[in-house]
Amino acid sequence: MFTNRFAHSQRTTQRAQLRCSRTITALMLLSAILILSWDASEAGESVPDLRGQYEGYLFGPGVNGLRPVSSSFIEQDNLRRFTGLVVAGDGNHTGGVNFDIEGTIAASGKCTCVGTKDSQFVYQARWITFGGGAGALIGEGAMALSDGSVRGTLIQVRPFKFDMPDARPDIGGDYAGVVEGLKGTTGGLVLGITDGTSNTLTLKLEFHVGLEVSRFEAVGDVDTDGQVVAVGVSSDGSVLVLKGIVSPRDGVLAGTVSIQSAAGKLLDSGSIIAILIG
Repeated sequence: MFTNRFAHSQRTTQRAQLRCSRTITALMLLSAILILSWDASEAGESVPDLRGQYEGYLFGPGVNGLRPVSSSFIEQDNLRRFTGLVVAGDGNHTGGVNFDIEGTIAASGKCTCVGTKDSQFVYQARWITFGGGAGALIGEGAMALSDGSVRGTLIQVRPFKFDMPDARPDIGGDYAGVVEGLKGTTGGLVLGITDGTSNTLTLKLEFHVGLEVSRFEAVGDVDTDGQVVAVGVSSDGSVLVLKGIVSPRDGVLAGTVSIQSAAGKLLDSGSIIAILIG
């Protein structure tokens, strides 16, 4: 009986992996069709410039949950079409999986890209800009990693452009403060900011509203004037967009936050103010 149960469990796992792989393949085919149709229909329209380096996170179901994802480069040869390299961390901590990608960006900021060279990767996203060269891609991603196929919310942030990278102010540390407006009330805020990679910042945010605690892992940046931007993702796939201003001298950060779905539906919003405590 034990052998039969084990064999049944194996078959169930294999069927689940096969369904997920088929889903990624189907999404890649659909995305390829969309890329071809956009390339024909968007001619002559102004589109966003996606060129640059990005850092972000994929949050999918399962024990591995949050995974770092970076785009070491995105090149945009003829405005609408782009190519690049995406590196996604896997649950086996083997350094990540590389995906060569190609895609199309529409004038509306809607973006679709797929893996090339037999790599199983598909990403349907929207582009938002913060000014000063900073921006983000936010959407749903699916990819095949060494520990299985994963699908979830995928965010990637491009930092501000600097003539002199050393001009970026140091705002790292632990902050505490209040958030107003989320769920229509006032709550507490805990924020940690550390240096990330590719000249980005890594942020960990906790909102304490009533008996609920919402946690976000985020990537962001700060410009020479103290403007702070960040995009994060929570365990339920919700997306955080933060825009604010910080005074490094006084250690005070103030701004606005919005909670959105991966597709861009506004779920909640509020304002924050936090003080550097360590």
